[in-house]
Amino acid sequence: MLTAKTGTASKIGGLQSGADAYIEKPFSPFHLKAQLQNLLMKRNELREKYASSPLSEIHSTIHNKLDKEFMDKCTELIHHYISDPEFSVNVLAQELGMSRTSLFTKLKGITGMTPNEFIKVTRLKAACNMMVESDYRITAIGFLVGFSSSSYFATCFQKQFGVLPAVFM
Repeated sequence: MLTAKTGTASKIGGLQSGADAYIEKPFSPFHLKAQLQNLLMKRNELREKYASSPLSEIHSTIHNKLDKEFMDKCTELIHHYISDPEFSVNVLAQELGMSRTSLFTKLKGITGMTPNEFIKVTRLKAACNMMVESDYRITAIGFLVGFSSSSYFATCFQKQFGVLPAVFM
């Protein structure tokens, strides 16, 4: 938040409203640039942590209500179609009432991932939860979360999380 208001109440109100930083006028362009670089770096770290941590949730990367509602809807749709290997970006976009391009732009802006990557990561995270909470075999879990091949599931899992499903389990 860049503002001319310098009172403590204004600063607290701005931060409580969701501002990531509060910069008062007049400001130094160097301070503004450093603050922006820091915020962008932290957002990227959160995105990477979400993608690489098997049990983390997407909410850790979202910073406003509209994006949270959008991501909740995306995640809900993916979970609705989780076992369907034919579920695609086209289906997701259609269910959301968006074009593929709009979906790509919105998801990339919020998560740093393409829609295909987000669908795959969501499936893999669902698989992690199943491994922790159920007695299914790894092969069955792969099919239950929409992978049409157990070897492709294992490859994707290892690439995403750095360990094979059997090791994670």
